Amino acid sequence: MRRILFGLLIAALPATANAEGFYVGILGGASVVDTGISESSATTLDDEDTGVSVFAGREFGETYAVEAFYADFGKTILSGNRGDTFTLDGQNYEFVNDGSSITGEITTYGIAGKARFEPYDDVVVFAKAGLHSWSADYELKSTTINRDISDDGIDYVVGVGAEYKITNNVGFLVGYDGYKIDTDSLRFLYAGVKINF
Repeated sequence: MRRILFGLLIAALPATANAEGFYVGILGGASVVDTGISESSATTLDDEDTGVSVFAGREFGETYAVEAFYADFGKTILSGNRGDTFTLDGQNYEFVNDGSSITGEITTYGIAGKARFEPYDDVVVFAKAGLHSWSADYELKSTTINRDISDDGIDYVVGVGAEYKITNNVGFLVGYDGYKIDTDSLRFLYAGVKINF
């Protein structure tokens, strides 16, 4: 499945690069991972960071578009000391060393279809849905251990947003995307710039 998704991205982008309706852009904003972890009074969970995404796509008339993207959602950090506890999916866990932390970094790439309509002049609202291939890298660290763990998979992404056309070629975007990542979910609230060719 991962190879098929990557193949679609590679096949689609060269075909659209010289086509009318091609566009590129960049997004930045707040990413929040819903990890299912409940921290205790002594444990610290930082599940918010800054995310960045770049994208390229093609519009088909005024109604539909297909878009490929890559995103880096920053870091999620759970930290504590010996004896500090946290709960994950109803199970209690305890740090056994001082200065312990679990740091996760999530990146993804994918493809999505977009439905668009223009309720007012120069304003476009849209909804999108697609698939993304994510990779999660975790670092487990304490005074006595340093271990890296990786995970990956393919899940769905959905989103809504709006575009204000500053000029015929430049638009300002705001939006909200929700990514499924295995049993977790990630929310991305963003603003950005889109350039049409």
